[in-house]
Amino acid sequence: MATVSTKVYEHHKKADGTYNVKIRVYHKEEKKFIDTPHFLSLKQLAKVKGKKEFNIKDPFVLDIVDKKLRDYRKTISELEDKLDDPKNGAIIYPGPILDGKLVIETAENAYKNGRQPNIPLIIGSNSAEVPAGFVNSQSKEQLFSKFEPHNREAMDVYDPEGNRTLPELLTMVNTDKVWAEPARLTARAFSRKGAGTYSYLFDYVQTALQQQFVHGAPHASEIPYVFNTISSRDGTDLTEKDRKVASMMNTYWANFAKTGNPNSRGLPNWEKFNGKKDNLLEIRRDGTAVSVPDPKKKRLDVIEKVTKKLK
Repeated sequence: MATVSTKVYEHHKKADGTYNVKIRVYHKEEKKFIDTPHFLSLKQLAKVKGKKEFNIKDPFVLDIVDKKLRDYRKTISELEDKLDDPKNGAIIYPGPILDGKLVIETAENAYKNGRQPNIPLIIGSNSAEVPAGFVNSQSKEQLFSKFEPHNREAMDVYDPEGNRTLPELLTMVNTDKVWAEPARLTARAFSRKGAGTYSYLFDYVQTALQQQFVHGAPHASEIPYVFNTISSRDGTDLTEKDRKVASMMNTYWANFAKTGNPNSRGLPNWEKFNGKKDNLLEIRRDGTAVSVPDPKKKRLDVIEKVTKKLK
């Protein structure tokens, strides 16, 4: 959002010894200045320590300028509310800002133009990241209408029997759009460079929590398994299966950190990602791990077709 403030600079001194009060507008790393009709003498200003600028100390002028700033801020706020209103356009979520200096392009654009680094990569997603938030709907009909003109295809892959609940479908669609499909895009890009790329789908839910997370593994739940810290979490009942999954995943990630290859003796083989097969390691609900073609491929293919307009 744009910000506004008053500025009085030393180098804006006029021939008569006065300084013009300006309103600075700062937006997207750019500054613009708006002149005001106020010209102040040194008696009306206070030097800012360490800077070549002044603060206004004249209460009369300060009150006028503050009122003008409030008017500008109100206008900016009203415009922002309209931009954020789904009726007027897309809701904007926090994320990397293309500032033209540090971040000069999106990851997707870099991948499409071959600018991804040639380094080994592990990437994947959980089976039930979030229940909603990015794609929201009040009914199944409304949800599938968002896939137009591929809504029939979406219904076939997400709800072929027509018996899935709306909460389950929202979990599936949000997970696929925000995590699973972008992970596949990234895996394909890095594997094209020849880098050792390993993709995964984490579906394991701690035994004591399986009735709570009925749709699958929620966001970030894989982390204590990767670091094998699950036993350090207070208030949880662990089974031998929970511990084995944590040990297995920690070994995969430690191997990868050391060699760029997660495999070693005693572990189920984790095949390198192949863009023609879209294969991954599925860490399943029963605690087993197996390299398989992506079971969500058809869903992700539909998401890929509509991802830019699916909200």
